[in-house]
Amino acid sequence: MIPRKSRSSLIPRIRSICQSALQTAPDVPSPHAGFIREDLLTKGTPEDVRRAVRSILKTAGSRPGFILGTSDFLEEGTPERNLEVIMETVLGG
Repeated sequence: MIPRKSRSSLIPRIRSICQSALQTAPDVPSPHAGFIREDLLTKGTPEDVRRAVRSILKTAGSRPGFILGTSDFLEEGTPERNLEVIMETVLGG
């Protein structure tokens, strides 16, 4: 479970990354998206999440306007480390 205090510190970081991406992303009328399964986020290890993100990014290639997401919600109990791994992997970690 992500403690409420940790969530409040994680949200501004995610918002900042998203805003930066929106400012530099090309104007694409129909973006492509890849989603990380919710069960993987809640029950998978950080390495499971890293593999999934890399696979999605490989499939997406260099398509402009690609959006990586976690579906439309985060399940209560989602480990904060798994969310951090998403950001690290997308940013080249």
